[in-house]
Amino acid sequence: RIHGFLLGHDVYVSSFAIHDNQYCISCGGDGYLKVWDFQACKEVASLLLESSDDAFGTKSIPTKVVIVNQDETSFSVAVIFDDSKYLDFFKIELSGEIIKVKRLHQREIPSQPLAIAPWKNGRVALLLRNPPDYLVSCDCKEEGSDQQTSLAAFTTGGKNIEMPDSILEKDKRGIVAMVKNNETRGPAQQMPWNDARRKDTARTRNKRANKKRKENKRQQSDSPKDD
Repeated sequence: RIHGFLLGHDVYVSSFAIHDNQYCISCGGDGYLKVWDFQACKEVASLLLESSDDAFGTKSIPTKVVIVNQDETSFSVAVIFDDSKYLDFFKIELSGEIIKVKRLHQREIPSQPLAIAPWKNGRVALLLRNPPDYLVSCDCKEEGSDQQTSLAAFTTGGKNIEMPDSILEKDKRGIVAMVKNNETRGPAQQMPWNDARRKDTARTRNKRANKKRKENKRQQSDSPKDD
C-alpha cells in the first residue's frame, strides 16, 4: 500500500537519505536540497544550492547527500556534486515551528568525488575520480581541522584505474539525459515525474488521506472506553 508521495523537485531526484521515522532529505537535478516530513507527505524546507547568499554558490548538479551527524534537535548533511571538487556541509535545525537549513562550511577535495558515505569518528569516506588516492576520508568539522586522509590508492598492474567521468546518465554530448520538464509524447509514460498533473493529483490524494486520518483519530477519541 502506498502511503503517499513526496513531490516537489522539478526534475529527477539524484539522492535521498532518511534521518529518523519522520524526516528525510533529498537533492536533484533542479539544484535544490529539500527536507521532507514523510509521515505527513509534505516538504518542510528547501535550499537552492547554487545560491551564494544562502548556500555556497555551487552551480553543479548535486549527486549525493548523506547524513553525517545528528541529535534530537538537528542533523548535518554533506553534499557532493557532478563535475565539482567541492564538498558542502549543511545543518538542518528541527527545533521550533519552522525547520531551517543553514550552511556550515565547504571543503575542496583533490578531485571530483563520485560517491560519499558516513565514516567513523565524525568523518565521511569519499571515492574520487582521479589518482593517486581514490579513497579518502574527510573531517566534517569546521575549517582548521585536518582536510583529508588517504584510505586506499588502487592500481591494476601498475596502471591507474579508469574511473567514470560522472555517475549521472549522459548522452554522447555529455549532457544529462533526464532534463526535460514538459515531455508530452511517449517518454513521459516512462518518466512520470515530468508530468505536472501528477503533482496536482498527488496533492489532492494526500489531502484526502490526511483528512481521513484526522477523522479516524477523532472517532477513536470520541468512542467510549471500556472500564
